[in-house]
Order: sequence, then C-alpha cells, then structure tokens
Amino acid sequence: MVAKRSTYFLNLVNRYFGKSDNGNMKTGGLLKSFYFDCQVRNLTEKTIWGYGEALSKFLNFIEKKGVEFGDVTSSTVKEFIVSLKGRALSDHTINQRLRVLALFFRYLIQEGMWDGRPNPMEKIKLLRAEKKLVKVLSPEEMERILKVTDKKTFTGYRNFCIIYTFYDAMIRLSELTNIKLSDLNLKEQTIKVYGKGRKERTVCFGKKLAKYFQLYLYRFRDHIGGNYLFCKSDGSPLPPDRVRHIFARYSKKIKIHFTPHLLRHSAGTQWIKNNGNPLSLQELLGHASFETTKKYIHLALEDLKRDHAKSGVGDNLGYR
Repeated sequence: MVAKRSTYFLNLVNRYFGKSDNGNMKTGGLLKSFYFDCQVRNLTEKTIWGYGEALSKFLNFIEKKGVEFGDVTSSTVKEFIVSLKGRALSDHTINQRLRVLALFFRYLIQEGMWDGRPNPMEKIKLLRAEKKLVKVLSPEEMERILKVTDKKTFTGYRNFCIIYTFYDAMIRLSELTNIKLSDLNLKEQTIKVYGKGRKERTVCFGKKLAKYFQLYLYRFRDHIGGNYLFCKSDGSPLPPDRVRHIFARYSKKIKIHFTPHLLRHSAGTQWIKNNGNPLSLQELLGHASFETTKKYIHLALEDLKRDHAKSGVGDNLGYR
C-alpha cells in the first residue's frame, strides 16, 4: 500500500501531462506543481494519496462530460456533487473530495495559474453531513479484548502491548507504527509521536502500561534488532495493514469488532465519563481544533442519557 500511495499522484500527473486545455493550460503541469507543493509542505504520503484520489475522480468526471479543465465553473462542481450523491456516497466522503478541490483551486489562484478566472469553489458549500454516533467499547469488552493475545510469545505480548497502547495513550495507527525505541521514555511515562501533518507531540501513559512495556522490552524485544518499538520478529517495521489484519483476526476470534481507531475513540469517550479534562483530551488526541474533541463529550452524554432512561430515580417513583 505504501508503494502504491507514493506513486498514485505521480501516475495521475503523467496521465494528464501534456494535455492542452482551454487557454493552453496544461492539466498535468498544474497537478505536478500542486504535488511538489504538497511535498514541500512535508505532507504525509497518505494525505497526498488522498488528494490524488479526489482529484482523479473529478478529472475523470469532467473528461466524461467533455469539459476542458480550464472551463470548469461552479456549475461543473455542482454537477459533480450530484453525480457523487447518485453513487450513494456518504456526505462525509463527498465533503472530503470537495475540500481537496477547494485546496487545489486556491493553490492555482494563489500561484497565478488560473489566469484570472473565477474560483469554481467560491460558491460551493459543504454538505450538511449527518452526525452518526459511533458505538464505543465498554470497559468489560476491553478486558475481553486484552485477554485474547498469547502473552507467552513475542508476537502475542507485542500485540497485547499494541492494544493497550492504543487504548491508554489514545494514539493513531500511523503514529503507533512509527514509534522508535528512542521515542519511549519509561521513567517519565511518555511517548513522542508524529501526528497528522508530521506534527510532533508527546503523549502520556499509565503505570500499568509502563510495567507491560518493561516486560516487553526486556523479556521479548531485547534480543531483536531494529529501531522500532513495535516490529516483526526480524526487527523490521510493522506495517499498518499488518496491525489491521491482526485486529481483524482477534475480532473474529472473540466476536467483538474493534479497530485501532475504535480503541482510541472508546478511550476518549471513557476519559470524559471518568470526568477527565476535555482540553487535556484534545492535547492527548492531537486534535488541532476543540470542535473535533467535542464529539467525545456528546458520546459520553448519550451514554449518560441511556443510563438515566434505565436507572433514573424520578421515573421509578410510584407517584403519578
């Protein structure tokens, strides 16, 4: 997957390179310039791949419509939105593609590559996406999940620590698979991670995980080479897809669906239910905006409402 992501955008550039559009604009040249700008800004491969995928869908659309890229208007974009809705894509997915288009056209205008034409995205508004409450794991389910690994082997104990780290430190999958041994500070109970946009932050973990890390490092990890905290038995990095596969296998075994993101999501909700500080949670999760963190407060409130509906004292009074 990494190899595909690293070449996806360049393949898109090559596909359109040299094609003339209205006003002698070269679509491939514009894409290439945007691609290199993304690299200069040190965006992750995953982010650049996402940009390439969204732009590819739009370019395929206008190509089928017979619209030259230089002739794109807000009406073209609206037609694109209608076509996406017709394919039963979620509002969230459509909005992601619209955000990429907005970034792309803003870049072209700022760099003087849109020849004074109106910004096609200027009058385009994001769809009002339905906010769905995601099921979170209960502490009882977490305990069952932690019992699924074989703690007598390197891979089993490594997987146990991975699961516990997602839940206790609330980090992302991309952050976990890039942790180096030097990023872990057992004494301070902190890990240095690199989040979205390669932003560095320090996350904390508890005494239990510190104890588990010690056992992992000195009993299982000590004789293995490599610089990564979580690695294969030969010391090579553990790819994100491999972690997903491990979780899928465990999920099937104990009949509890869980993913790296769901562990992080559940931990954030439990933090609020445990009366944790929401601003501290924002820092731990690496959210740039508090608006993103608010959903954990809402999730905890939904749990509270369900508990009240079940156990509220007022509704259980005999008074009518």
